[in-house]
This record gives sequence, structure tokens and C-alpha cells, in this order.
Amino acid sequence: MFKRITALLLLSAVILTVLASCAQDAKGGEDLPDLSAETTAEPVETKQQSKLPSLNYDGANMRIKYFGYEDSEMYDAVGEHSGDVVTDAVYNRNIRVADLLNVKFEWLKGSDVWENFPEEVRRSVMAGSDDFDLVFMESSQCFRLSLEGFFRSFTGAPYIDYEAPWWYTEFMNEACITPDQRYFVTGAFSLTTMLFASAVYFNKTIYTDNFGDPHDLYQKVLDKKWTYDELIRLSRAVYKDLNGNNEIDDGDLLGFYTHGQRTVNYMSMSTGLTYIQRDERGVPVLDIYNDDTLKWVDLLYTMCFDTTVSLPEPEMKAFLEERALFYLMMLTNIKEIRDTEFAWGILPYPTLYEGMEFKSAAGTVNGNSAVVPTTADDAMFEMCCAVLEALSYDAYNNVVPAWYEIALKHKYADTEMDSKMVDVIYDSIYCPFIMIIDKYLNLGSFFYNSVYQANVNSSNFASFWEKRKKSNLTQWDKMMEKYFEMVEKTAAGK
Repeated sequence: MFKRITALLLLSAVILTVLASCAQDAKGGEDLPDLSAETTAEPVETKQQSKLPSLNYDGANMRIKYFGYEDSEMYDAVGEHSGDVVTDAVYNRNIRVADLLNVKFEWLKGSDVWENFPEEVRRSVMAGSDDFDLVFMESSQCFRLSLEGFFRSFTGAPYIDYEAPWWYTEFMNEACITPDQRYFVTGAFSLTTMLFASAVYFNKTIYTDNFGDPHDLYQKVLDKKWTYDELIRLSRAVYKDLNGNNEIDDGDLLGFYTHGQRTVNYMSMSTGLTYIQRDERGVPVLDIYNDDTLKWVDLLYTMCFDTTVSLPEPEMKAFLEERALFYLMMLTNIKEIRDTEFAWGILPYPTLYEGMEFKSAAGTVNGNSAVVPTTADDAMFEMCCAVLEALSYDAYNNVVPAWYEIALKHKYADTEMDSKMVDVIYDSIYCPFIMIIDKYLNLGSFFYNSVYQANVNSSNFASFWEKRKKSNLTQWDKMMEKYFEMVEKTAAGK
């Protein structure tokens, strides 16, 4: 996705080397060498252009209400002209888009309390108030409120090029109940969706000491052989009783440490499984009990309770202190480990089976999508779509590369391979339907509740599911009924 960024970084290194060499030769009075035949830089990718036409909104106001927590404000909405490369890029993105479309952005900060912000939006739309034109809100909350009929459909929306790489199209397709209706969108304008994608960090020194060349691990990703079975194998093999007390405890070297619900949910949403089927209409049908999920339950049980694989820890202390080979969390955690004094690398989460496509469980907690309230008229909706396309296009070409540059700039960086790994994560941004609907149906933590909380494995998973099957399927059917009623009323203009 961002090969041109890697090419530019590598080209810069080549240029600096050549300049240094030339300067040395010049001091010695020798002729400068002809490098034209010897040095050929990898061609930089041509930037894909937006199909957005020339538009002029005559200085119209664009009021964007956004979830007020800091990451949302700094990375999706306002940004900040402060010298920070990424927040500066967001700030400058807004200036360029405002100039491009001749609009004036009015950023309306909402509550920074996760449960309160959606209710601010709900109250305003229910009252028919014209308080804002566009909303940036966490994706599962967008889904929940969309069932109430509060948002306009983006189906057939002008200007938005869903096939362009600055839109997270696979994520959005998964979030739809029917393929002909889309009520919220997310793309590169929402850096939080990317930052909260799942990512695995590994200690290269520990890997080298125990297994050899860390590039072998990168190659497993490229060959689609990076699986949870392999994660467990490496974790067991690396265990060492560092403190010599003949007990497995947090003074030892382990594969990784779990962080309860966060780790379990991110692993479960990144297996490559979808946990649904789609019927002939494209409508999701719950499929959470099958041979694949039984295998996953056993692997998850092992990773949660086999102490030669992992132990619980609330934070990332063990990884920072070089007592863990892996750290499983999100892309955003790169800022916490970037300046460590050991060599580390980055990987996508594993898959259940070899050959599966990687699924980066993006935004399962905090990634934002955009919605347009039904209080917006057709002219405003059209302008919102133009703004979103322009914001995403600009962010893809300026904000995301700024993050790459900072994230991969550490003294132990393997720029080419780590960039490829981040590309794999970025290109597979996705969230299973059961997590997207979590704030409505509470299914996103199904495996946490079963395996981690109730100590369920494949031997008793069937009985666990049977006790909840009727209730879950009844709620599922009610959700579908509510959705189709909403679509019908919206189509009728009610």
C-alpha cells in the first residue's frame, strides 16, 4: 500500500551514502565516479488520483461534531499545529480541504465519555435540531444508532469512491446488514481506525537467541504461514525460568502476557474467521458454533491458561523489560515501544489456519466512522460526501505516510520489512460483524465470556452455546426486524 514511502526512505539512505562518498572523493582531488549505470533507485509508486470534481461551496460552514476524547480530536478531527508530525498533518489536511472545496470547518467537540457522546447525538437528532452536519463517532455506536433511523444512507452517495484505497471498504461491507444500504463510512480520514488495528510486536534479540534469523518470522507472514499454532509453539519454546525458583511466574521469560478482555477480543476478532454466513440476500446469519470455532476455543483456552505460553498482566511492562517474546495489542502501541533499547519488529495478528487472509480487527474499541444525520437536507448531504472524500484522500496521501515515517523511525528499524508488515495490517483493516454490532447485541465479547470468564474449551463449548443459543438467536432476529422496519420507514420518508 505504501511502497512509495519505503522507496523514499531507502532512496534517501542511498543519496546520503553517495553524497558522503562523493564528498570524500572530492577532497582527494579524484574524478567523481559515474553512478548512472550502477545506482538505480526503485521507482516510486504513482499516486492514485481522486475522482472528486472541482467544487466550490462559496465559503459554506461545515459543522463536524466529533467524539471528544484526545485521540479522536488529534488524529481524526482537528489535529494540532504543534510540531508533532502526525497532528500537524491532520491540521494541514483540514486547511487544504477547506481551500479545495471553499468551505469553513467548524469543529464541535462532544463528550469525551464513551457512553455519553452517542446520547448527545441521539438527543439532537430526535429533537430535529440542526446542530451539526457530520458526526465522527466510534463505529459500533454508529451501527447501534443507525438502527433507530437517525442517519442518512450512503448508498449511491456522490463523490465517495469506495474502490479507492483511502476507504476501508472491506470493513464497511462487513458492517452492512444488506449490501444495498450503508449508514456509516470509515476510511483514511479516521486515523484511529488504523491505529486501533491489531498488531503484534516481537523482541528480535530474544527471537534471534532462541530461533535464529527474525526475517524467518516476517517470511511466515508473507507466505501466510503465521498462525496461532505457530504463536503457541514459539511461546512454549522460549520459556525460561529466569529467576531460578522452579515456578512459572512473572520473573520468567514467556511468550507473551494477556490483558484480559482486550487481548482475548482482539485475538478472536483477528483469526480470519467471520462468525457469520451471508444468505442469498447478503443478510448475515449467525454462525458461531462450528468446527472452526471449536478449534479456536481450544487454542484460545491454551493461550489464556497454559502458563508456559502466557501469564496475565494489565500492561506491557514485561515486554518493555525484555521478559516476553511477543506483545499483542494495537498499532497505536508503537509509540510506547518506539524508543526502547532493544531491537523489535512488528507483525499482523496470526490467523487460525495457514493460507487464510489476515484480518486486522480495526476499531473494535475506539476507531471512528462518519455519519450524516437525517436533519441534513440533500444539498448538505452532497457537501458532506465531498468533504469526506477529500479528507480521506488527503489523509491517505499525507497523514498516514506521516504516521509511517514516525512509527518506523527508530534506531533498530528494519524499514523495508516493518513497512511491509504495516502494509499487511493496513490492507486488511476489518472488523467482524459480531463486534460491529456489539453495542446493540453484546456478541463482540462472546469468546471472552465463554473461554476466559467461564473456562470453556471444546469439551464443554456445546453446552455453553446451547444455554445461550435461543436467547442470542431471538435477539438477532429482533435486530433484523428492527433494521428492515427502519429501512422501510426511511424509504417511505417517515
